[in-house]
Amino acid sequence: MKKFLLFIFLLFSVVLFSKALIFEHATVYYPEGYENLAIKVGNIFEDIRDDVVNMFKNDPGRINIFIKTKTTITNGYANPLQNNTIVIYTWHPTGVMYNYLPLDDWYRYLLIHEFTHIVTLKPSDGILKTLSDLKMPYTPSLGKFSVEAPTVFAESSFSENSGRLRNPVISDALFSTFGGTFPQDKIANDFRVGQVFYNGNGGFLEYLVKKYGMEKVNKYLKDSINKSYSWLEIMLNFSIPYVSLIRLPEIFTDDFRAHFGNNFEDEVSEWLNSLNVKFDGEKIYEGKNERIYKIEKVDNKLYILKSKFGAATGYLDNPINELIVLEKGDILTKYNLSALDFKVDSGEIYALVSSNNKTEIWNIGKNEKIVDGFISAFDVYDGKVIYSIYDDKSDESIIYGLSEEIVVNGFVRSIAFDGENLYYLVGNSLYKDNNLIDNYYLKGAFLKKKNDGIYVTMKFDNYMELLDVKNFRLISKGLYAFDGEVSKDEIYYVSYSQNGMAVYKTKFETSTIESVIAENSKLDDYTFRKASFLEEKKYNFLPSLFAPFFLTSSALGDFGGYGGWSVGSIFDFKTSIDSDLVLAPYYLRYFKDYTNFYNEYGLGYAYLLYKDRFSILNAGLFRNTEDYFYGVTEVSFIPFVFRVGYNSNLSLNMDISGFYFATGTSLDYNFNFSPGIVYSNNTFSSSLYLTAYSQLGNNEVFSLSSGVSMLNILNENSYVYGNLVYNFESSTYSYSGIFISNIFPFYKQSGIGVGVNGENDLNGLFYVFVGFPNNNQLYLQSGFEMDMSGKLTLFFGIGAKPHSFYFINEVY
Repeated sequence: MKKFLLFIFLLFSVVLFSKALIFEHATVYYPEGYENLAIKVGNIFEDIRDDVVNMFKNDPGRINIFIKTKTTITNGYANPLQNNTIVIYTWHPTGVMYNYLPLDDWYRYLLIHEFTHIVTLKPSDGILKTLSDLKMPYTPSLGKFSVEAPTVFAESSFSENSGRLRNPVISDALFSTFGGTFPQDKIANDFRVGQVFYNGNGGFLEYLVKKYGMEKVNKYLKDSINKSYSWLEIMLNFSIPYVSLIRLPEIFTDDFRAHFGNNFEDEVSEWLNSLNVKFDGEKIYEGKNERIYKIEKVDNKLYILKSKFGAATGYLDNPINELIVLEKGDILTKYNLSALDFKVDSGEIYALVSSNNKTEIWNIGKNEKIVDGFISAFDVYDGKVIYSIYDDKSDESIIYGLSEEIVVNGFVRSIAFDGENLYYLVGNSLYKDNNLIDNYYLKGAFLKKKNDGIYVTMKFDNYMELLDVKNFRLISKGLYAFDGEVSKDEIYYVSYSQNGMAVYKTKFETSTIESVIAENSKLDDYTFRKASFLEEKKYNFLPSLFAPFFLTSSALGDFGGYGGWSVGSIFDFKTSIDSDLVLAPYYLRYFKDYTNFYNEYGLGYAYLLYKDRFSILNAGLFRNTEDYFYGVTEVSFIPFVFRVGYNSNLSLNMDISGFYFATGTSLDYNFNFSPGIVYSNNTFSSSLYLTAYSQLGNNEVFSLSSGVSMLNILNENSYVYGNLVYNFESSTYSYSGIFISNIFPFYKQSGIGVGVNGENDLNGLFYVFVGFPNNNQLYLQSGFEMDMSGKLTLFFGIGAKPHSFYFINEVY
C-alpha cells in the first residue's frame, strides 16, 4: 500500500504544465518560455469573455486555459465537465485547412469558439446547476442542435470576414447540396463528413436567430441543457431501472415546436429552400462524392488535389486522397497524395505534407524530401524552394530561400514569389514584401501566380471571387470559388455540385474595387499575476469530477441467493491535460440467502494517459479479501516513425498488456508483448508482428507466434484484407483473406464479404454484413462457411469492421 501511495504522489508531482498566470476570469497554463504568449491569450480571453456571456446569457465562472505548443495540429477543445477547461493549439490553419477554418485571428476566434462550448453546455440554474457546481457529471444536450451549432455561430458573429459562416462557399454553397434536409455526416462515406455537425448546424441556428431572435433561441438552448441527464438519474437507473419512466412524457413532447411554432424538419427545409445558389460556367470535371481542395492549370494539363469518399472509406474511416493530372478530360497520371498544398514548377510537382508532428516539402516526381520543420507555407520559383518556418514561442515566421531571410509577425499561411516581389498572407492580411495591401476582406487558402499575375479568391458581396492582386481588381462576378486559377482569358474554379464538388470554367468579368486597410483595435492589457506553486497545482490536486454512488442488489446482481448494497464515490483527477487518475473507494455489504452477511471495502483506481504516440491504461482494484488485488495494464507506443516517401511511412509499434491478481499467498499474472513493423500509405498498410504470451503462477504457459497482415483499399467501395499467423509452440498456422464490397448503394453501411479462412485447413466464406447507422465500429454478419468436403455451415457474427469477427455462432 505504501508503494501505491507513493505512485499516486509521483503522478500528482509530474505535471506537464508548470507555469500559470491568473487573470480575473481565467487561469492560463503554459510551458516554460511561453509567458508572453500566455499573457496574449489571457488578454484576448478577457476581451472576448463578456461578449460571449452576453450573447448566450450564461456566466459559467472561472476558466482554465492550457496552451499546446510545438505541434502542427490545428485544433482546440473544451471540457465543461472537468474544471471548465479549454485547450488551444498554437498551429494556425494553413494551406487547404484555411478554407475550412477561415479564422482571421486564430487565438481570438478559437477562444470564442471553445468558450462558447462551456457557456452553452453549462446549466445556468436549477438542480442540474447545483450538481454541476459540485462537479458531478451529466450528459449535456442541446436538443435538436449539435453541440457545435452555437460555437460556429459565435465564431462567425464578431466579424463579417472571419468564421465558417462568413465564407459563402462552406456555408451557403455547401448547404445547397443538402437537398432540403440534414444529410448524415458522422462517417467518412460522404464528402460532407463533419460539415453538417459544424457548419450546417451553425448555419441553421443563425437562420433561427434572424427569424425568431436571439432571446427565443437562447430559451430553447437553456431548456434543452436543463433536460440533460444528471448523475443522480444515471446512478439511480442502475438500481431502479424504471426510474427513467419519469421522462416518458418527453417522448411525446415536441420541444422544438413548443419554442418555435414549427417542427424541426419543416424549419430546416424552409431554411434550405430559401437559399439561392447557382454555379456559373461550364462544368469540366465533376467529382461525385469527392472533395476538391486545389487546382493548378499548366498549359493543357489540369492538376486536381482531392479526396474520394464511399462505402469502403466509411468502413475504415479513411478517404482516398489523390492528386490527378487531366488532359482533355482524360487522367494522365494519378498520385496517392494527402497534402496541405502543392505547386507545379517547370514540370515538377512539389507538395507540403504533414509528417510526425512536423511538415515537409517533397518533390513528388522524384519522391525526394527537400526540407522539414514547422513549415507553414511554401512556393517554388525556377526550381528554388521558398518556405516559411513558424516559431510559436515568438509568434513569428521566418521566410527562407530568398537573398535574405524575412521575419514576419504572425503565422504566414500562403506565399507567392514572382521573381521580383514576395506576396504572403497572414490571416486575411495580404502583403507585398513588407507592405500591407489589404487586411479587411476574407481571403481564400492559396495565393496563385500565373504568367505575370498574382491571384487569390476573396469574399465580395457574399460571393468568393477571384482577385487580381497586383491591380487589386476582381476578375469574376457571382462565383462561389473554393479555389481558382487563371488560363488566358478564362477562369477555372472549384466549387460544389449537387453530388460532390466540381471544376468549372467561365469567362473573365472585371471590376475594380478599393483595398481596405482596417485599423486593428489595440488589445487592452488586463490585470494578471503569476500563480503560486499551490495555485498552479490546484488544477491537478483537486478532483475534476465527483460521482458518489449508492447501488442496490438490482445493480449488483441479485442471483444465486446473493443480494446487498454498496456505497462509494468516483473521483477523477486531471494529472495533466493528457492524463487522468481515477480513484473509487467503496463499501459493500452483501448476503447469501438473507442469512450470512459479508462486509467488503476497497479502492478501485485507473490511470490513463494519451499523448502523441504514447498511451497507458493502468487500472486495478484493492479489496480487504483473500483475493486482495486485481489489475490490468495496457501500454501502446510508437518509438519511431520514418516517412519513407511523400505518401508512405514506416513505423515500429509496441503493444504491451498484462492482467494480474494477488491473494494472500500467491501472485498470478499473464503478459502479452506484441511489437510490429508497419508500412502504410493512404490506401495500403502492411504489418509484420510478433506476439509473445506468458502466464505465470499456478499454471505456467508461454507461447510465441508471428504474423503478417495486409489491408488494401481498391476503390471507394471495396477493399481486401489478409492475415497469416504462425504459432511456434503448436506448429500451426491460421489465416484469413477477405474481399469486402458494398453492393447496396441505398445503404453504404452494408455489403458482402467473400474469402477464405481457417487453421491448418481451408474454408470458404460468403456473408453479408450490416453496420449501424452513423457508426462504423460495429457490424452484424451472417453467411456461410464451406470446408474442403463441401459442407456448408450457417453462421452469425459481430465485428468491429466488416472483415473482423469478434463473435461467431455456428447454427448448423
